[in-house]
Amino acid sequence: MADKQEAIVIAGGGTGGHLFPAIAVAQEIKNLKPEIRIFFIASKGRMEEQILPRYGFSTLPLKLYGFSGGLTRRLLALVYFMVAVFRLIRIFRGLKVRGVICFGGYESVPLVLAARLFRVPVFFQEQNVLWGRSVRLLSVFADRIYCGMEPHPDMPQGKAVITGNPLRKMDTSDEKKKSFCQKYGINLSGFRVLCMGGSLGARAINEATLNLIHRFNENFFFIWICGKMYYDEYSTRLSERITERREGWVRGENFLLLPFFEEMGAIYGIVDIAITRAGAITLSELVNYSIPSVIIPSPNVVENHQMYNGLLMAREGAIILLTEERLNLLPEVLLSMIKTPSVIDGMKRACQKLKKRDAARSVAIDVLSRILSA
Repeated sequence: MADKQEAIVIAGGGTGGHLFPAIAVAQEIKNLKPEIRIFFIASKGRMEEQILPRYGFSTLPLKLYGFSGGLTRRLLALVYFMVAVFRLIRIFRGLKVRGVICFGGYESVPLVLAARLFRVPVFFQEQNVLWGRSVRLLSVFADRIYCGMEPHPDMPQGKAVITGNPLRKMDTSDEKKKSFCQKYGINLSGFRVLCMGGSLGARAINEATLNLIHRFNENFFFIWICGKMYYDEYSTRLSERITERREGWVRGENFLLLPFFEEMGAIYGIVDIAITRAGAITLSELVNYSIPSVIIPSPNVVENHQMYNGLLMAREGAIILLTEERLNLLPEVLLSMIKTPSVIDGMKRACQKLKKRDAARSVAIDVLSRILSA
């Protein structure tokens, strides 16, 4: 019988905040140990189905639902959960799985249970200050928990180590920035402001950005990533101001509107200020590129975890924290930042102090050292 292929199985999808750090770590593992096969759990119909093949990773499609909603939905979620566990058991029997790495989300639960049945080491990467429910629930099974931020004191920290959040490698070269500006007709004069509400978009930030575009016609250019579900609406509402319309984007005198943008390096390389949600990966990327930011935590996330992320960064002086209830103050906050260069300089210095270099490589090295010595 042929030897089973060595493999690592990764769970982390649904949002860019889970998926992109998982990709970053997977790429480093592949660079360090190319003979190990990497598989991703991919829930059907979610963003990982489209994105992972572009990075050359194999997927294990599972149909899963979260345990929320009414009784019927919860029963259906339980059925799919059990089916997923049994499918993973079959997969584990066909491979020599050396370890599993979970980046959050309910896909982690069946994967950890299958891993424990086969005595396979389990690793978690938690992006937020306040850990997700799956990480807290399953932390007892963890061999190591890699923390993107300083954990909240209430978190079970016995197996935790702070590494920073794994980030994708991005091209911020002058050539990349020039190409981006030429494609989208962006003039580098004045102040360039990035506005986005996370990988799925955010109504409150979109409305605030629309207001900024109407209010500030001169000296500002807004790069607005509104989310796929909002793109048609806002491109319609901006129709009178649009000067160029192409497949997948529109532009006006003081704005570029995009539904989603994956290769963020060029944008991070040219913006002066960002206005975003407080997702952990977004915050880590902004810190990594020393971009002064106004952060509006989402009030709609589980246990208000974005607020904890924002409070940590605000305490260090890296961001300005603004709640949705005070979004009417955003124009004044933005003007105040522009008129006070010392504030922007101070935020950049704070970002430099918070920056964690090579987190993805650190996680990959530690995982490999543990599974290969087992």
